[in-house]
Amino acid sequence: MDTITHTLADGRTVTATEPVPGLRVYPVDPNEGSYDYTWSVGHHSGFVLAACDAQDEAEMAAREIAGFTDWTRSAEELRGDTSLDRHVLRNRINHRTYGVFLSGAELPEPSQSSFTDEDVLRVAKDHEGDDTDGLQVIYDMAITDPFMHFDTATFNKAFDQVMRIVHPEHYAA
Repeated sequence: MDTITHTLADGRTVTATEPVPGLRVYPVDPNEGSYDYTWSVGHHSGFVLAACDAQDEAEMAAREIAGFTDWTRSAEELRGDTSLDRHVLRNRINHRTYGVFLSGAELPEPSQSSFTDEDVLRVAKDHEGDDTDGLQVIYDMAITDPFMHFDTATFNKAFDQVMRIVHPEHYAA
């Protein structure tokens, strides 16, 4: 894979690869940020999407989200596209790759006391057709807005609704 010069949002340049059109993979400055994540997946505009432990993990994360949208569009176009569900993007990165989603500023503030049918369907869709067990669903919900902010009773109610969709075979008809 060819290397290119990539300009970060703050104007600094790094050497990067482009495993997916519009997405760049590059090392993180060792003097900044977390020592756990040494590679980034970023948009060609310079904004970072995910942090990863290694180059191959960052390239895998870029390939995982390649079909999410046309990443060759400008950052302004992507921000203005109301059809893009940033929760789905975050969940793909956090749950299907070794990366960690970093664009939290793009997400709405979490609701502390309630959830919607859309919230339940969003989590269920992430596990649709796989053999995910209940513990994995609990883990995924525990790090996903708005579920991560609930008390136990509210969380359990939401979890039950998700599991009825993901694994209906466990519930009597």
